Amino acid sequence: MNYINLLPEQSYVDTTWYKRIVSGINSELKPNKEKIKFINKDDISSLKEDDILIIIGFTEIFISEAIQKCIQNHVRPLLVGSNPKTEINNNVSCVTINRENAMYENVTNLYNSGAKRIAMIGINPSVNTDVAHMNGYIMATVAHGTTHYKQDIFYNTTTIDDTIDNFIKRYKQYDAVVCTNDYVAILLLSKLNQLGIKVPDELSITGTGNTEVSAFTNPPLTTISIPLDLAGSRAATLYRILQSDKAITSLYSTFEYKIIYRQSTKVDVDRLDCNNQTTENFTPLIDSDYEKAMKPIWSLSDTYSTIDDTDKQILEGIINDLSNDQIAQNTINGKSTLTYRLNRLYQMTNTSGKEELKNLILKFFPNFK
Repeated sequence: MNYINLLPEQSYVDTTWYKRIVSGINSELKPNKEKIKFINKDDISSLKEDDILIIIGFTEIFISEAIQKCIQNHVRPLLVGSNPKTEINNNVSCVTINRENAMYENVTNLYNSGAKRIAMIGINPSVNTDVAHMNGYIMATVAHGTTHYKQDIFYNTTTIDDTIDNFIKRYKQYDAVVCTNDYVAILLLSKLNQLGIKVPDELSITGTGNTEVSAFTNPPLTTISIPLDLAGSRAATLYRILQSDKAITSLYSTFEYKIIYRQSTKVDVDRLDCNNQTTENFTPLIDSDYEKAMKPIWSLSDTYSTIDDTDKQILEGIINDLSNDQIAQNTINGKSTLTYRLNRLYQMTNTSGKEELKNLILKFFPNFK
C-alpha cells in the first residue's frame, strides 16, 4: 500500500476547513492502494530523502517550522492553503489561492455600490489568512483614497466579543463591514439583530469561507467561496507528480475564488465587473478553540456539513416543534433510531436537548431550512 504523508497543525484538525481539504485528498486516493499517513513534526526526520510531505496549517510559526524541518531533512514540502515566505518559495510546492485579490475585489465592490467607509473585523496578526485578508482590504481602501484605514481595522487581540463590541460602539461611522471569516460575520449579525441594527440598510456585512450555514443567517450572508475540497484533490495530484520525478523541486497550483452575493450587502450584482484572479496566497483556516463565543457557530456549521439528509429533516422537525413521534414518522425512522440520531446531534452541537438545540440554531441561523 502506498502512503501520502500529511502533517496537520493539531489545533486545526477538528475544523470544517481541515476536513474539507482532507476530504478532497481522500477523493483522489485509489481504493485499497493509497492511504493518508498522518505524522507530526518529530517524524519528519524519519522520512526518506526526497519524500513529499503535505502540510496543512494556518499559523506562521507552525508553517515556517515545518518547512524548515523539511528542508533540513531533504524532504519536499507541499503546502495546502497557505503560502511560504518569499525567500523559500523555490523549495516549497503550493496549492493555494490569491486571498488578497479576493478581499480587494470584495471591498472594491462595496465601494462601487455606494459604501463610503468600510471597517474590517476579526484580524489576528499571527494567522496567515487574516494577514492576507487585511492586506487586500488595505490595498482596496488606499486605492479608493482612504488614509485613515488603520482606525477602521478591529483586531482580535483580546476576545472576539470585545472586538465586535468595540466596533458596535462606532458602527454609525461605517456603511459596510468585511469580516475575516464567516464565523466572525455570523456572530456580528447575531449581535446586530439583537440590537435592532438593520442589515444591509444600516450596514452591509460580508464574511469569508462560504460555510454551509452562511445562507441561513438573517439576512443571508454575502461571503467569499473557496473550494477547499478542490485544494485537497489538487494536492493529491501534485503529490503524485512530485513522487514520480525527484528532479522536480517544487510545483505551484492555484484555484479560483468566487464572491457569493446575498442579502447582507447592498451590492448590485448585475453591475459588477468581477475579476476572480488566481495567483497566490491564503485560504481561511480557523482554530477549533478560536473563541468561546465562536464555538457554537463552529459546531453548528461543522455539524451541518457532515450530517445526512435524514439528520437535516430531524433538525427541521426540531425547529418546527414537532414531537419525536412526528419526526420519526416524517423521516421513516423507528423510535430507537431517532433517539440515537438525536443524541448524536446533541453531542455534535454540545447541546442537552431539543429546546437548547432549537434556540441555538435560531440565535445564529434564523433562516434555517
